[in-house]
Amino acid sequence: MTTLRSAPPVVVGFSLLWLLQWPVRAVVLLIVAALPLGVEVDGFLTALVSAVAIGLLGTLLVLPLKALLALPWALTSLGDPWDAWA
Repeated sequence: MTTLRSAPPVVVGFSLLWLLQWPVRAVVLLIVAALPLGVEVDGFLTALVSAVAIGLLGTLLVLPLKALLALPWALTSLGDPWDAWA
Protein backbone atom coordinates (compact mmCIF):
# COMPACT_ATOMS: atom_id res chain seq x y z
CA MET A 1 0.00 0.00 0.00
CA THR A 2 1.36 3.41 -0.91
CA THR A 3 0.94 6.39 1.28
CA LEU A 4 0.75 9.96 0.12
CA ARG A 5 3.40 12.20 1.52
CA SER A 6 2.77 15.88 1.95
CA ALA A 7 5.17 18.51 0.69
CA PRO A 8 7.90 19.65 3.04
CA PRO A 9 6.98 22.70 5.12
CA VAL A 10 9.66 24.79 3.42
CA VAL A 11 8.03 24.32 -0.01
CA VAL A 12 4.54 24.99 1.33
CA GLY A 13 5.73 28.08 3.21
CA PHE A 14 7.53 29.38 0.14
CA SER A 15 4.45 28.85 -2.05
CA LEU A 16 2.19 30.57 0.43
CA LEU A 17 4.60 33.46 0.81
CA TRP A 18 4.85 33.78 -2.97
CA LEU A 19 1.05 33.89 -3.30
CA LEU A 20 0.70 36.44 -0.51
CA GLN A 21 3.08 38.85 -2.22
CA TRP A 22 0.58 39.74 -4.95
CA PRO A 23 -2.12 41.19 -2.66
CA VAL A 24 0.59 43.08 -0.77
CA ARG A 25 1.90 44.48 -4.06
CA ALA A 26 -1.65 45.42 -5.02
CA VAL A 27 -2.04 47.36 -1.78
CA VAL A 28 1.29 49.08 -2.46
CA LEU A 29 0.02 50.03 -5.94
CA LEU A 30 -3.11 51.50 -4.36
CA ILE A 31 -0.93 53.51 -1.96
CA VAL A 32 1.19 54.77 -4.85
CA ALA A 33 -1.99 55.66 -6.74
CA ALA A 34 -3.11 57.77 -3.77
CA LEU A 35 0.07 59.85 -3.98
CA PRO A 36 0.08 62.83 -6.36
CA LEU A 37 2.44 61.20 -8.88
CA GLY A 38 0.11 60.84 -11.86
CA VAL A 39 -0.54 57.11 -11.32
CA GLU A 40 -4.20 56.14 -11.28
CA VAL A 41 -5.70 52.78 -10.35
CA ASP A 42 -9.45 52.19 -10.49
CA GLY A 43 -9.72 49.65 -7.67
CA PHE A 44 -8.25 46.68 -5.89
CA LEU A 45 -8.96 44.25 -8.75
CA THR A 46 -7.10 46.47 -11.22
CA ALA A 47 -4.22 46.81 -8.75
CA LEU A 48 -4.16 43.03 -8.25
CA VAL A 49 -4.06 42.35 -11.99
CA SER A 50 -1.33 44.96 -12.36
CA ALA A 51 0.65 43.38 -9.52
CA VAL A 52 0.36 39.96 -11.17
CA ALA A 53 1.50 41.38 -14.52
CA ILE A 54 4.44 43.21 -12.94
CA GLY A 55 5.41 40.09 -11.00
CA LEU A 56 5.25 37.84 -14.07
CA LEU A 57 7.19 40.28 -16.22
CA GLY A 58 9.82 40.63 -13.53
CA THR A 59 10.11 36.87 -13.21
CA LEU A 60 10.22 36.19 -16.94
CA LEU A 61 12.56 39.02 -17.92
CA VAL A 62 15.25 38.77 -15.25
CA LEU A 63 17.27 35.93 -16.80
CA PRO A 64 17.07 37.12 -20.43
CA LEU A 65 18.11 40.63 -19.39
CA LYS A 66 21.01 39.25 -17.37
CA ALA A 67 22.13 37.17 -20.34
CA LEU A 68 21.76 40.12 -22.70
CA LEU A 69 23.67 42.57 -20.50
CA ALA A 70 26.36 40.23 -19.13
CA LEU A 71 28.87 40.55 -21.98
CA PRO A 72 28.64 44.36 -22.40
CA TRP A 73 28.88 44.76 -18.62
CA ALA A 74 31.96 42.54 -18.46
CA LEU A 75 33.63 44.32 -21.37
CA THR A 76 32.99 47.81 -20.07
CA SER A 77 34.05 46.95 -16.54
CA LEU A 78 37.51 45.85 -17.69
CA GLY A 79 38.52 49.44 -18.17
CA ASP A 80 40.79 50.84 -20.83
CA PRO A 81 43.28 48.13 -21.85
CA TRP A 82 45.72 50.75 -23.12
CA ASP A 83 46.11 52.25 -19.63
CA ALA A 84 48.24 49.25 -18.64
CA TRP A 85 50.84 50.19 -21.27
CA ALA A 86 51.11 53.83 -20.30
